[in-house]
Amino acid sequence: MAVAGSPKHPQYGGYEYLFLGEIPEKYACSICSKVLRNPHLTACCGQHYCETCLQQWCAREGREVCPICQEDNFVHFLDKSANREIAKLRICCTNHATGCRWTGELSTLGAHLESDRGCDYSEVDCKNKCSQRLKRKDLTAHLTHHCQLRQCKCQYCGKEDTYQTITEKHYAKCPSYPLDCPNKCGARGIKRVEMDQHRSECPLEAVECPFKEAGCKPTLVRREFERHMSASNQQHLLLVMTALHALKQQSREARDETRAQFHVVKKGVSKVVDHLLQSCTPTQIAPLQSIKELVSGGSLRNVGDQITFTLFDAQQYIQSGRIWHGPPFYYQEGYKMRLDVLLRKTELSNLSCVQTSCSLYLLKGELDDELDWPIGHFNSVEIAFVEFNVIRRISFSINPKLNLKPAQKEFETVLVGSEDIVDVTSFSYQSIRGTITLKQ
Repeated sequence: MAVAGSPKHPQYGGYEYLFLGEIPEKYACSICSKVLRNPHLTACCGQHYCETCLQQWCAREGREVCPICQEDNFVHFLDKSANREIAKLRICCTNHATGCRWTGELSTLGAHLESDRGCDYSEVDCKNKCSQRLKRKDLTAHLTHHCQLRQCKCQYCGKEDTYQTITEKHYAKCPSYPLDCPNKCGARGIKRVEMDQHRSECPLEAVECPFKEAGCKPTLVRREFERHMSASNQQHLLLVMTALHALKQQSREARDETRAQFHVVKKGVSKVVDHLLQSCTPTQIAPLQSIKELVSGGSLRNVGDQITFTLFDAQQYIQSGRIWHGPPFYYQEGYKMRLDVLLRKTELSNLSCVQTSCSLYLLKGELDDELDWPIGHFNSVEIAFVEFNVIRRISFSINPKLNLKPAQKEFETVLVGSEDIVDVTSFSYQSIRGTITLKQ
């Protein structure tokens, strides 16, 4: 066997196959010394050249000149006879070095390399386009066992997809994929879809004590749960009592804080409204009085000689001992007044009672110069408390000093003042409705 001559000019195009036997010298290219590829014969000196070698020679020289005899504008043509003879030369497969033992005529090499049943040592692309190149002889095994993009069926649920998708994505969520118990209880091959059921029964599953929120925080597994509950009854009871006490304290602190903030807001709004009420007219007092009622925790209306008032949250006044300051109102023809009510806890003969104090104030008003003075005497006052359809009345006689003239009247003058004891052992005040009747 012989190899076509060593290339003097690697860029030229003669054959470099492994030929069987000696190569006749006449088939060697006069430029590259390789076996002629598309041999061209010159008319001037009768030399053979590869077609591409001759083209590149003339391009390099910049003119049509014979490489041997240097004749300008020389004539050359394809030597079909030499081409046929070269095509019949016997060669080894180009994959001889990697193991192919095929030999044959040069003209049949292409069919040997490129046909589907051709050279087993030729490199081919995977038909699944997985980017792998491999020998043809290995393609079947690759497509059957190794290609990441081959079609595959999940052995657990039957889903079909590529091998890569099944193994890298589907197995991670396949409902029938077998798993071992994560608690290492010894159970194996549990379907993913059945794992939650297993863990709900697994003796080594971590569980929380039902009294965790109360402060019981041991690490438990299910098989220890019953023993823990039996042995910790007293501890759990103590934890619950402690937690309840803390919750109660937090609730009380939150309630007190909220109430304090609310009172600050109410006080600020009330001051603004009081300032406006000092200079408002009878027609302007109604809307301001409505605002006053919203922030004061009560309401007040007067019709004729009767004044009706309501305290919406009597308990906060009873517990704190604060005075409810009613909004100013106009009595009869325009006498400006205000009612204050004080409710406070007290003891009377070992009975829990509420002491009630009502004060009726005469205020400076815008119509004072147009009213009749003095306004007269009130002989009696009756206060009626209504709660849960139960009416409790307090009646008393007074002789208030009403012989005041506008010039003598102070900013606030007490006209009516009363104190009495109301027994509240039989019911608890939530709201209080009452009426004061001024009788002349």
